[in-house]
Amino acid sequence: MGRRAKTTTIVDDLIARIQTQEIPSGTRLKEADLALQYGVSRGPIREALKALAARNWVTLDPSRGASVAQSEDPGSIDAVFLSSALFALCARLAAMRASQDQLEKISECIVQLNVSLKENAGTEKITGIAHRCAQLVVAAAASPSIAALWEQSLQGGIQTFVPKKFETTARGKECFREWSNLAVALRMHEPAQAESSAGRIPLLMLEESMAQHLNQ
Repeated sequence: MGRRAKTTTIVDDLIARIQTQEIPSGTRLKEADLALQYGVSRGPIREALKALAARNWVTLDPSRGASVAQSEDPGSIDAVFLSSALFALCARLAAMRASQDQLEKISECIVQLNVSLKENAGTEKITGIAHRCAQLVVAAAASPSIAALWEQSLQGGIQTFVPKKFETTARGKECFREWSNLAVALRMHEPAQAESSAGRIPLLMLEESMAQHLNQ
């Protein structure tokens, strides 16, 4: 694998780990540690961090180095609303454009999500599976420009996307029911229903996060 390909692979993997909060916001990203994790020299790591900074996933400080960007300002709430609208649009388009193979992969992912819920697999794992399901829906929309905007909106609102023990709350259970409703709407090629279910998923997570914050 060439250096550019290594850098791209590292960037994609780090984004996935940040989105699922395996690497929480504010975490310092040390080049030496990352180089060891990915089995590469510091060069590709340095390039990956610069690429992440350009996409607002990471902040670079001359004295402290790289750290995962934080989203503690009110703009993060706006980002969730934007993400909701974009994901809903992707679901509508997916209901019209998705191939049979894409629909099957989305359904399989949502089944896996429901299994992980029944097995109490933990918030981090469940959130990771939900994110993969969302990526499949966005890909099925076949709109690279909307997909890019969706990814950016996720980063802006990342703090609100993983409430503590979300899967055990009433809103969490409602949210995962919407995933099942979304799967049905996509299979039945019902754009309006797909859009409605998909749009509620990020908003339910936001509501739970805000409720948890108020109760602290």
